[in-house]
Amino acid sequence: MKSLRSLSIYTFVGFFGAGINFLLMPVLSHYLTPTDYGLLSLVNTYVTILIPLVSLVAYGYITVEYFHMEDQRKFASLFSSVALIPVLPTLVLFVLGYFFYDYFAGILELPIDAKWWALSMFPLAAMTVYIDTISSYQIVIRDSKYYLVYNILRVLVEVALTLLFVVQMRMGWKGRLLSWLVTTVIFTGASFLYFYRKKLLTLDIQWKYIKASIIFGAPLIFHTLGKFVVNQSDRLFISKMVSLKEAGIYSVGYTIGTVMLIGASALANIASPFIMERLKAKDAVQERQIRRFTYMCIGGLLLILVIMNIASPFFFKYFMDIRYLQGYTYVFWVSVGYFFWGVYMLFSSYIYYYKQTKFLVWLAIINIITNLALNYYFIGIYGGIGAAYATALSFFINLLLLLIKVFKMLPWFRFQISDFKK
Repeated sequence: MKSLRSLSIYTFVGFFGAGINFLLMPVLSHYLTPTDYGLLSLVNTYVTILIPLVSLVAYGYITVEYFHMEDQRKFASLFSSVALIPVLPTLVLFVLGYFFYDYFAGILELPIDAKWWALSMFPLAAMTVYIDTISSYQIVIRDSKYYLVYNILRVLVEVALTLLFVVQMRMGWKGRLLSWLVTTVIFTGASFLYFYRKKLLTLDIQWKYIKASIIFGAPLIFHTLGKFVVNQSDRLFISKMVSLKEAGIYSVGYTIGTVMLIGASALANIASPFIMERLKAKDAVQERQIRRFTYMCIGGLLLILVIMNIASPFFFKYFMDIRYLQGYTYVFWVSVGYFFWGVYMLFSSYIYYYKQTKFLVWLAIINIITNLALNYYFIGIYGGIGAAYATALSFFINLLLLLIKVFKMLPWFRFQISDFKK
């Protein structure tokens, strides 16, 4: 019961954050130009790239060692050692960014006259690492109440500051970035206060823990960057090959399309334990239950897909500023892509259960290569909408390869009319 309650809290927090940002978008569309949105989208993309580079994905080592290290003092030493890792990479990258900003700004489509605003990406990435660390740690120790309060307050503070800086003070894209930065500073401070009270901060820094965590995290840098390629590289292609304005409109349409991802993630949270529990039985009755449940989930995803695509033109017409009206053309293909991703998440449970995760690594590499190639090809021919085509086709290829693997592993998982009969 406690685990179910915790799961519901984590799910609620995810929906709350996505929902607030979704509702905030129509307001911001009247105060931010498509070019502003495009620039903010680029900054968000670069922060996403910087996070694995400054953290070396070493913070995951803390979660793993929590279950192995019983000595609290040793764990505190490990925790503090790992927490020190982002400092040096952040300083080095900040200095390089400062001295070579004019050169990189032209390549990265950043404004020359907003150097310090752009350089805020580096501390933003580093502080986000600590915010992610506290969330991961709270999930591991099942401190769901603090997790709820911490994350809900963070969303509300950022929304309030965004309304103050963008709507009230009319600071444009700088106001949105400032609200993000101030909120991140406040809640990074709150996270360190939390770590201090949990007696996780100490001056006993040990190289062996730093080395072990880097060895653990380094291979995951490529995997983490791979997620970025699939989810956000399209903005970079559009910015370079079309325009920053088009990237802003695309970003809004893409955000609406990812409503499909929220529904898919919720279904996956329910489906994964259901499927794995029944795979243990290994009998025809349980196999039939799995098939029927999978069909129901896919039907649910189709329903979400249909509803959101019926609603999206009305949403853009009556809630969004007219400058973003074209954004609805991206929603269909992005949502179709995330429908394929939702089905992928359903079937990936079998891969995890049978410990065939090496296949997922190869699948990720294939997905990265095809996504980059498709983005370049389709955007070159069709413009911004080509990125949406590339998203849908990339996810479809990913799903197709996974299904071939699963059906070879599980010959019993085949479509049967009898599954729909009582």
